[in-house]
Amino acid sequence: MAGRKWSKETEAVLRAAGWREGRDVGEKISTWESLLKESDNFELFTAARRALREFGDLSVRRTGPGRDRARSSFHLDPSLAAGEGDRFEGYEQTLGERLFPLGEVDDGHAYLVISESGKTYLLMDFLIDLAPTFGEAMEALIEGKRGEMLM
Repeated sequence: MAGRKWSKETEAVLRAAGWREGRDVGEKISTWESLLKESDNFELFTAARRALREFGDLSVRRTGPGRDRARSSFHLDPSLAAGEGDRFEGYEQTLGERLFPLGEVDDGHAYLVISESGKTYLLMDFLIDLAPTFGEAMEALIEGKRGEMLM
């Protein structure tokens, strides 16, 4: 995810959570991929693989007011969405592209998901377009930036 520009706050929070430039948890990806393929027939695609390789298994704890909504905590572990594949199907049809879970936001209040094109959403009984890229989505969660409610 080279070339991204985060605020100093976002970078500091990610570093405190264990992220560093060049971080690679690729060894965990095949486990997540197998579990989610077996449980829900999720297909791992390039945008999801890139996000998980560098940021998978990070946990960020944030609370309090943000720019225009509350700051959000998140845990990047796609296995937290095992058994929830049916929740994704209707949204995939509406968006016209596949989705892959990246983890949970606010202790299970929503799933953080990425599309094949790299757009990142919050999904539960609603769908929020959080950001056009995964990097921007993390900044939105950390700094409390509002996404656009789609449904």
